Amino acid sequence: VTAICAHINLKKRRLTYCNAGHPKAFLVQRERKRVRFLRQNSKILGIFHDTEFRQDRIQLTGQDRLIMYTDGITETFNED
Repeated sequence: VTAICAHINLKKRRLTYCNAGHPKAFLVQRERKRVRFLRQNSKILGIFHDTEFRQDRIQLTGQDRLIMYTDGITETFNED
């Protein structure tokens, strides 16, 4: 099982996240004119004993957009 959890503090404009083996979310940083991928920073859920889940923090600007999606989106296909 994979998961990603994010907390956005609007007052401090800060994103804190943990990605446990889930596809990378990304942050569109319009003011900096770049896309930043939020790396997988923890192991997948339910396999390893005593797993520690790491959090990373990113400072946000007013124009940033966070994009998160289910891993099912990358596994779908359509013959047409």
